[in-house]
This record gives sequence, C-alpha cells and structure tokens, in this order.
Amino acid sequence: MGAVPLLTRALTRLMDRQPEISVEIVEDTSESLLALIDQGRPDAAICRSSVSTKPHLYDTVVVKDEYLAVIAHQSHPAAGLPSITLQDLSASRWVVYRAHMPAST
Repeated sequence: MGAVPLLTRALTRLMDRQPEISVEIVEDTSESLLALIDQGRPDAAICRSSVSTKPHLYDTVVVKDEYLAVIAHQSHPAAGLPSITLQDLSASRWVVYRAHMPAST
C-alpha cells in the first residue's frame, strides 16, 4: 500500500504527457513481482529487490524509505511504555508475515 500514492502521482503525470498510453498494474508481493521481471513480463516494478536471492541482477532506485510498526490493543501490558524492546513483547502472541515476506528482510 505504501507505493499507491507514488504510483498514482507518477501515472497521472505519465498519462498527462502521453494520453494514448496503455498501462496495466499488477499487485503482488515483491517476490512474485521480481519473478515476473525475471521472465521479462513487466517493464518495471515497485518492490523490494532485497527479497531476491540475486538482488545484484536488478537496476534499482530507492524511491521511498518505509518503516514497520507494532500495533497492539490499548490494554496490552506494553501499552504506555516510553519505549519497547522485543524482550518486552517476547511473551505476547503475534500476527506476523510469513518468514519470506518482504517486511521480514
């Protein structure tokens, strides 16, 4: 979702300059988008090359830094702490991305 505003602005500018252009948008994980790049299917992708086993094969440009956040209910024991460490959260149950999702790299 972080790429949506960036993509929207870029597509608006592109279509203003080239109104006859045809654009197809494919939304998927970085891993899947890189596999499509490897097959030569899309011209470009907004994704994380760091999830690849061969990130050196891609020409990349960093377009935006992003951050991850831990979200919990306000009654969680760690809520209200001035800072939180993983140790503070080690006994908690988690909903997390699978091991090889981009956010885990």
